[in-house]
Amino acid sequence: MLRIVRPRSSYRRLLSLRPLLKSRPWPSLPLLSQNSTHNPVAKFRAIHTGPKEIPTKTSNEPKVDLNTFLGPSLPSRVYNLWFQHVPDEQSLTLPTPEVFKPWFTKDATFDLECATQFKPILEAIHQAHPESQTQAQAEAQAEQILDLVKPSSPLDWLGLVILLDQLPRNCYRGEESALVFTFFDPISQAITLRALEQNIPSSPELRYRLALRHWFYLPLMHSEDLRHQDLCLEKYREMDEDVRRLLAEASSAGLSEKQATCREVLAKNREAVNAISAQNLRFQKEHHDIIAQFGRYPYRNKALKRKSTPEEEKFLTEMEISFG
Repeated sequence: MLRIVRPRSSYRRLLSLRPLLKSRPWPSLPLLSQNSTHNPVAKFRAIHTGPKEIPTKTSNEPKVDLNTFLGPSLPSRVYNLWFQHVPDEQSLTLPTPEVFKPWFTKDATFDLECATQFKPILEAIHQAHPESQTQAQAEAQAEQILDLVKPSSPLDWLGLVILLDQLPRNCYRGEESALVFTFFDPISQAITLRALEQNIPSSPELRYRLALRHWFYLPLMHSEDLRHQDLCLEKYREMDEDVRRLLAEASSAGLSEKQATCREVLAKNREAVNAISAQNLRFQKEHHDIIAQFGRYPYRNKALKRKSTPEEEKFLTEMEISFG
């Protein structure tokens, strides 16, 4: 009797990983409880009496239900993880180099913590719409995420931007980073633009807190669209001007409580304030100039399987940089 050998299904289940570490709770934001989930799959008619196999999903089959993964308490979990190492409120207003370090240096332990807590959520967002997406599709998915998360405070918006712009960079490195550039970046940029429309970064909770406000501008910095680069440079200049105006006040009289508190912290170390502002503007100008020259980030070419031009190859050899 002829035995029929069936191909092994390539269906991949989303991982549901338990956090390895608990982040320090942030009092104004509740932590999100974690729920397990499974993916629905369609059955198919067996052609022999052996065990049935689960086929790969087709585009017409149900995709991941994001309601299981996204909700109003999600941004607080992101916030708790991302700022767990910040020692106090003053360091959110005027961060030290030690505060910046975990965010901008590669650390396997921190990457693992990010992936343990949030890669299942990022995977769910991707699997909900795994096809290559146009800008219109990215904007539609951003709208869906906003509808589910319902950010109701500036810190909610902050957590959501970090989830979609920063955490993918910790969870998908090397060859996997193409997913960051082609899938998550367009979504995070759409949400950032919505936040800017609502003037979220200039809210009292964020306006003068240098460890918080700048995260709204990094999705624009990561864009290969020169218009986004122009806007990012404009926003960093606005941030610098806001801080300078605050410090130019003769006293804290007439300021709100939040403004007065931030002014007191910033005024104690104006040199550090100026250094952070100068670094932000310099860093963004470097990104802007690369996009203005090449129309893209050449150091992404390998991950995106793009062929480098001779000019780009020369740039990569001489500059030896890999941000963006």
